[in-house]
Amino acid sequence: MTALTFSPLFHFTLTYFLIAGIARVSPKVTTLGSVTFARYAVQVALQYEFDAREIPANFTTGYVPLGSTSPTQYPQSIYGTE
Repeated sequence: MTALTFSPLFHFTLTYFLIAGIARVSPKVTTLGSVTFARYAVQVALQYEFDAREIPANFTTGYVPLGSTSPTQYPQSIYGTE
């Protein structure tokens, strides 16, 4: 992406890049392949995951937010690019 952006062959001064975006939209609102913009962006990748065989008995799930000690705690470390 960086090489493409800095190439003198392209003019990107008025260009927007959508890096990633996968979501479901109701068919009553839009059609397949339409472009939509979300009001909120949710980042779920910043979490720890226990192996299913090693989940502590008092945990309801194997996922723990970044910087937390239990699945029910709010993430202690907020990181985002939004």
